[in-house]
Amino acid sequence: MLQKSGKGKFNRNITAILLIVGAAILVLGIVLFIGADDDAHGLSTLSGLLTGMGAAFFASGIFALVHDRKLTPEQKRQKEIEAADERSSMISSKAFVVAAIVGIALSFVAGVIFFAFDKILVGYVFIALMLVQTITYVVAYGFYNKRY
Repeated sequence: MLQKSGKGKFNRNITAILLIVGAAILVLGIVLFIGADDDAHGLSTLSGLLTGMGAAFFASGIFALVHDRKLTPEQKRQKEIEAADERSSMISSKAFVVAAIVGIALSFVAGVIFFAFDKILVGYVFIALMLVQTITYVVAYGFYNKRY
């Protein structure tokens, strides 16, 4: 979770964002759960989702803080070298492309499944998500292809 900043030191911004956003989502989930009626199953599900997601983000932030404090100066220097490594950047880029392709395919499959079960609006949402992801990829590819 720790990212290298331009000055070669670990960037704590991502850790701070994880902690703040995680705590906010966790609190929102708890508040929704407390305020939900017994027959509001959708709201109850949403509150559980938010509570779990918030707790996971918050725990990730705590873990990143603890992990960063346990590193020796030599280990921090080694991490900085690894973060600047071209091979690591290439591997990361390829992993993001694979994740994006899987996300696009899953959005399409989910859209088709929802259409098959006559959940037309939800199907359109997933198909629209697939189209936005695909268009974003094409535009970003064109942008970076011209830039580099």
